[in-house]
Amino acid sequence: LSFMADGNTAIAGGNSKYVCVYDINHRVLLKRFEISQNRSLDGILHKLNNKFMKKHGGITQAEMDLDTDSDDERNEDQDLPGAKRPEYFKRNAKLAIKVHDLTSAPNGRMWAVASTEALYIYSLDQQLIFDPIELDVNITRETIIATLYKKDYLAALTMSLKLNESDMIRAVYEAIPHSEAGLLSQNLPRSLLSRFLDFLSSQVEESPHIELHLIWLNKTLELNSEYLKKFSKFHISTYRSIQKNVSRQQEDLAQMCNDNKFTLQYLCELKKQYHSEDAEETSAPVLPKADE
Repeated sequence: LSFMADGNTAIAGGNSKYVCVYDINHRVLLKRFEISQNRSLDGILHKLNNKFMKKHGGITQAEMDLDTDSDDERNEDQDLPGAKRPEYFKRNAKLAIKVHDLTSAPNGRMWAVASTEALYIYSLDQQLIFDPIELDVNITRETIIATLYKKDYLAALTMSLKLNESDMIRAVYEAIPHSEAGLLSQNLPRSLLSRFLDFLSSQVEESPHIELHLIWLNKTLELNSEYLKKFSKFHISTYRSIQKNVSRQQEDLAQMCNDNKFTLQYLCELKKQYHSEDAEETSAPVLPKADE
């Protein structure tokens, strides 16, 4: 059982070839997906065995026969392929179709199910960005470093994102001057934009260079606003991650600044009090001694 991001839809599966989508509020079945039609698996076709029928036609759940083969075919021994001594290697049971696990994506637009036969991914997104130029065997760590030394920052950043190694992306990103953030963000390939935003979101959470990350985020979101707004449904999970990490940093910094503010106020008041006491001591008249 898995719930979608909106909380109004649930996906359920089990000892069946179907995965069902339910509306929680109205408690109705919205759609039923058939995950397999492989008849070599048990439980694909539902068929009752007449020998289990009772006098009045009743039949219990335990008496249901989900196997589509006849009694003769089911009792017939099947030798395992490649066995030299088949009498010791009899196939006595068949795999049954079953849903082992299922989960939904944070953006609520896709979900995956793991069954006996395979892993299936269902998605509402039909427009996928594919850049065949990314398939380049020349993109290595050495070539990225050499490109970075030549100060070709856009090529180095693009190659590191295609290589998709976090330490390499971080090294290139921190070596680029923040003054180049606007130009690079504007010319970054669209197919790598979502990956770069995910990287910036993770850096806001992990790295102490908060101002640098906010500069890059501001330039990237501002200069690509039209594209990101047009395809916003494809980047919902990225937007949520950025909002969560930036809000968390804001709360931590606000608490720290408030603590420092109160500490500074206390020190200033203490300094004023010290100066006032010192002024009173210097301004007080000096009384002559008794022998004088």
